[in-house]
Amino acid sequence: FSEVEKLRKQEMALEDARGAWSFAKREGREEGRLEGREEGRLEGKRNLLLGLLESRFGQLTRNANALIEALTNQDLDRLSKAIWDFNTSEDLLNWLEEHSSSK
Repeated sequence: FSEVEKLRKQEMALEDARGAWSFAKREGREEGRLEGREEGRLEGKRNLLLGLLESRFGQLTRNANALIEALTNQDLDRLSKAIWDFNTSEDLLNWLEEHSSSK
């Protein structure tokens, strides 16, 4: 009887572990989806700004591209508002250098 009891307890523990594993797996999957969506939005915002800047100033330098790639989501929002204040690509580069050094 005690052997059967042991097996039942082990089976219950195994079921609990499976449930925890399944829950953790679902949570991880959902977290990955959310991170992927956020990265996609960030990439879309960055690409839109690059397109607008290239339309306005022509081909951007490697340095300008690299600085834009390094901007945070918040800085990309700031850039989207500041873009209308730039008269030259030099204004853009100055803004980018100013905002990249503040990190």
